[in-house]
Amino acid sequence: MSSWVKALEKYISTKGEEVIPEGWKTRNQIAKLFGRTPSTTSRIIAEMMREGKAETRKFKGVVHAGEKNQKKYVKGGPRQKYLRRTPYFRLISPPTKPLTSRSCKESSK
Repeated sequence: MSSWVKALEKYISTKGEEVIPEGWKTRNQIAKLFGRTPSTTSRIIAEMMREGKAETRKFKGVVHAGEKNQKKYVKGGPRQKYLRRTPYFRLISPPTKPLTSRSCKESSK
């Protein structure tokens, strides 16, 4: 393969790639941590998002086509890289309530 082809492929596959901030995980990463299937994990994440306990955001990252876990190769042949906006999820920490002491309440009475 010529150096031009390699350079062009590398440029196309990484142009616009975003850095994923700490704490954001894909559905498959969460499923692996949770020990459940991705579909079960998706359902639970959706429930958590409705309740305001998790949030989602899409980041543009490199996807490797033709990996062994994919059953079909995408057009363009195996082992090609391309950019795709992928949903990532993170937990939302519950809001903390300010502590109030009894002495403050009693003094105001």
